[in-house]
Amino acid sequence: MVAQRLSEALNQTAEIESKHLVFTGKPGNYILWADNFWRKKFAFFLHALEKLDFLRFEKNKSVRFAFSHGKTGINIAQNKYVKEADIIHLHWINKGFISLSGLENVLKLGKPMVWTCHDQWPFTGGCYYSGDCNHYLQGCGNCPMLKNPAEKDLSKRTFQRKKNSINKYNNLHFISPTRWLADIGEASHMAIEKVIHVVPNCIDANLFFPENRNEIRDRSGISKKKYVILFAAVNIADKRKGFNEFTETMRILATEKPNTFEVVFVGENKHEIAESEGYSQRFTGYIADSKIMADWYKTADLYVTTSNDDNLPTTIMESMACGTPVAAFSVGGIPEMVENGETGVLVDVYDSEGLAAGILKLMRLNSIEIEKMQENCRNKVLRDYANDIVTKKHIEFYKNIFVSKQY
Repeated sequence: MVAQRLSEALNQTAEIESKHLVFTGKPGNYILWADNFWRKKFAFFLHALEKLDFLRFEKNKSVRFAFSHGKTGINIAQNKYVKEADIIHLHWINKGFISLSGLENVLKLGKPMVWTCHDQWPFTGGCYYSGDCNHYLQGCGNCPMLKNPAEKDLSKRTFQRKKNSINKYNNLHFISPTRWLADIGEASHMAIEKVIHVVPNCIDANLFFPENRNEIRDRSGISKKKYVILFAAVNIADKRKGFNEFTETMRILATEKPNTFEVVFVGENKHEIAESEGYSQRFTGYIADSKIMADWYKTADLYVTTSNDDNLPTTIMESMACGTPVAAFSVGGIPEMVENGETGVLVDVYDSEGLAAGILKLMRLNSIEIEKMQENCRNKVLRDYANDIVTKKHIEFYKNIFVSKQY
């Protein structure tokens, strides 16, 4: 989604023609590699093959989709769009799309290449988010996700393969959407020879924009008298999204303000949501349509995310663009988005009591204070994340690569 938004925004400029190649998924306004029955099967096979190979290494199934050793992928260097491109801009390349050997094949083409890092994977021995582990600072090894961690385990070997490829070529340039992730990359031994440029993701502020909440609630059927809290995750059961902490936060909130608020859940795995006491619940399922999702942000008084590790969450950006404040844990790149007391609430990670207390403060704001916070949210997005701002930064970055002949 993030890469597609950037591609569409770049195509709105007079200077760039962008083609977005997507490995697999539903047909859309992009070039789909797995565009027929057999390619779909092959794409699934590549991802399954990597996961099957990882079975012999994984500590338990909870880490199965949190780690990739980058062994499977298609020969992307031979793709016609890659061959025709003046600049190759990578985003998320996992799930059987581009292997580490495939990455090196693209680098060998000698074209200027940009890689936007949407998680820590480019700088680790295989994990997407390292959590409390900082082994990437020493080139990994003794990985807590592996069944038999050792000095020269799979994470160490994967790290070394990445390092050899990344630092061998001078035509690769890194972008991070946050300063937080850039600092991680520059601290790791992986990108020690690379400068990581900070350029955020973009959002169409004409699609996500504020509207009258009462009018939106008339359409959704939600009471205008209730305080509405929105929680969204593709997979509600994803441990990194902190659903247990969210549930505990709501339990505490319900003891203080019983039957005054409603929680709207967006995402998959409804079975994870238990019956509640002291507040009502609504479950929408996964929403792919951006316009429908925007309406839910506009319906809510507050968007709450309890992610315990994240980079630049799209949901926070979307919520703030709609003028809806955010309550969150102060982790990853989130403090670069949410300013405590100005655009929402930030508390220490896993602090459900602190988060509930912060939400209570927001619930007690008067109408003037609420309007000011909503305005702050919108202005933050227009200033830092709007399409025209972000595309300008990307175009300047592309031009600098050409002018300096850094490839």
